[in-house]
Amino acid sequence: MTTTDFAKELKSLKSAVIFCHVRPDGDTLSCAFALYYAFTKLGKPCMVVTEEPLISRHKDWVPFEPSNVPDQSYDGFICVDTPTLQLLGKNSQQFMKHKKRFLIDHHPGRDYDFVNKYYFDLKPACTMPCYDIIKQMGVEIDKNIATLILTGLMTDTDNFSIQGLGEDVFELVAELIRLGANHSQIYDQQFRNTEKQKAQLFGRALQKIKYFHNDKLAIITTTCKDLEECNADQSMTLGFVEYLLTIKSVDVAVSLLEAKNGMYRASFRSKSANVSQIAQIYGGGGHEKASGAVLFGYYEDIIDKLVFDIGNYLL
Repeated sequence: MTTTDFAKELKSLKSAVIFCHVRPDGDTLSCAFALYYAFTKLGKPCMVVTEEPLISRHKDWVPFEPSNVPDQSYDGFICVDTPTLQLLGKNSQQFMKHKKRFLIDHHPGRDYDFVNKYYFDLKPACTMPCYDIIKQMGVEIDKNIATLILTGLMTDTDNFSIQGLGEDVFELVAELIRLGANHSQIYDQQFRNTEKQKAQLFGRALQKIKYFHNDKLAIITTTCKDLEECNADQSMTLGFVEYLLTIKSVDVAVSLLEAKNGMYRASFRSKSANVSQIAQIYGGGGHEKASGAVLFGYYEDIIDKLVFDIGNYLL
C-alpha cells in the first residue's frame, strides 16, 4: 500500500486509538503522539494506549499519560512500531476484537497478519514513515509534531550513531529543525537525564560483564535482585547494551534482563553481525544491528546457548 493510499485510509476514520508496544521507547511513543496531534488537528477524537503506566523518564516529555484500556467504540485501531501482535502485551486481545486494524512499522521480515492494512518502510525509525503519512493526511506539521518526529529518530538511532544512515535521514532532520524542533533540548531530555538509581544499577552490572569468543561477544546481566537492591525499575537498563559496543574488541553485545525467575529479556546489538537472525532463533526479531527476544530457562543454560548460537555469526 502506498503512503498516499494508507494516509487516505487513516484520514477516513471518524476516530482512532493509537497503540504503543510493550515497554514503550521513544520511537513508539513519538509515533503515537504525533498521530494523536494529527487526528486532533483534523477534528477527530483520538486516544493513545500503552499496556502499563509510563515510567518517570517518559512522563517528562510526552504530552499526557496514555490510557491503559482502549475504547472499542472508536472507529479504528492503529498500532505503531509494533511488528508482532505479542508486542501489544495485555492489549493484544482488545486490539484483535476490532474490525479496523492498522499498522505502521519499519521492522523487516514480518507478514503483519494480525492487521487488516499496514504501511511498512524500512527506515531507521518508525517516526519517518509516520511523518510521511501525517503529511499525506493533509496535516500541517507544527513544532509539537516536528519535535516528536525528531525525538523518535534520535532515540531509535542512538543519536544518529548507528550504521547505514542515509542522506534522507539528515535531510529530514534539517526540515524538522526548520519546523521548530530543538535537537539540543531533545538530546538533554533523552540522553542527559539519568536517575541516580540507574547509575548505581549500571555500576553493578559493569562488574558482571562476561566475554566470549576472544572478547568479540560481551554479555551484561541485570537480575531482579539488582533492581530491588538499587531501588530501580526495568526501564533503567536502557542503554546498557549500547555501552558494550564502545569496547574495541566487541562485535556482538547482549543485555540480559531478568523479568522474573526463568525469564530473561535479551537485547542484541552489533557492529557487523546480523543480530536480527540471532534474535529470530529465540522467536524475537528487529533490525540487522539491533534486535530483541525473550529467553526462558536457567541462567547458565541461557548463557551457554547464546555463546554457541552467536558464535556462528561472528567473523
